[in-house]
Amino acid sequence: MTPKDVDVRGFAYAMEPAWLRQQWQVDRSMAALARAEKALDDIDAELDAVRRLHDAGASEAAESMHLRLDPTVHRRTLAYLSMLGERMFKLQVDRSEREKLCLDCRKDCMAQQLRLEALNIHRDDALAEFANDLRLRNATEQDRDWLSRSLGRATSKGEI
Repeated sequence: MTPKDVDVRGFAYAMEPAWLRQQWQVDRSMAALARAEKALDDIDAELDAVRRLHDAGASEAAESMHLRLDPTVHRRTLAYLSMLGERMFKLQVDRSEREKLCLDCRKDCMAQQLRLEALNIHRDDALAEFANDLRLRNATEQDRDWLSRSLGRATSKGEI
């Protein structure tokens, strides 16, 4: 938020390096959050695919029970379903870990953004103070000009 009534081109924010560093921290935190959410989405997609395979295999095994197939094939099918069940369990554990990581990344992002917002508020306050000082200097200069012109008119008229 820049003041519209003064020229703030001379304003130099003393904490600009800290602001830039904090902006970098926010960007870094947001990138970490994006990576964590992408990994969570990947795990969800893989979990969904394994779940579909497990459901299809389970329904096929249930239907084949009525056909009296080879017991070796049935045992292999059950072993395959067991392996898919173990994979789903591992993916669910990974998913819960990734959810925790995402939550931690979100908290970090929020903390970094709050710090940046505090620096933005400080910068706005410093800019407002600079603008007020500039207004005061301009007003003082205008008063001096007016006084010198008034004295100049008064001396030319012989009033002093």
